Amino acid sequence: MTTFAVTVTYGNRFHLLKQVIDSALAEGISKVIVVDNNSVPQSREKLKEYEKGLNGKIKVLYLDDNYGSAGGFKRGLEEAYNHKECEYILVLDDDNLLEE
Repeated sequence: MTTFAVTVTYGNRFHLLKQVIDSALAEGISKVIVVDNNSVPQSREKLKEYEKGLNGKIKVLYLDDNYGSAGGFKRGLEEAYNHKECEYILVLDDDNLLEE
């Protein structure tokens, strides 16, 4: 079973987002698609560095404007649909942690 997670972030929430990504990957999510809804520069830079260290386990879509939760999730879901290996999609806010 190949499951992707889609999450949307904004503002200065990297510290929360990192916990979500870590918990999703620890629970067997194959790939996390992060939609960066025009977060603040320092958060975006931390995300770029974090993304490099995960060797393709996450895909970040960097948006130049904040399209709100619905707009961000729409963009993330579209990205997930483009991956033929994706069978299931889990939608998470950037402050939701998966339980073991």
